[in-house]
Amino acid sequence: MNSLSLIVAEENRDARRFYERLGYADVARRPLLPWPGCRHSGDWVLMTKPVPGLPGA
Repeated sequence: MNSLSLIVAEENRDARRFYERLGYADVARRPLLPWPGCRHSGDWVLMTKPVPGLPGA
């Protein structure tokens, strides 16, 4: 099955809830490495959503 994926900051709860309502689910986490100007902390969260029949795989 094909899928779409995105990465969101763990602390961005509003965005994560929005993506969950669209059918995305957490599949992996990795530590967020800060850089100058980065306002997030915690982990990056990889979320995917199955898309049956998506062309190109």
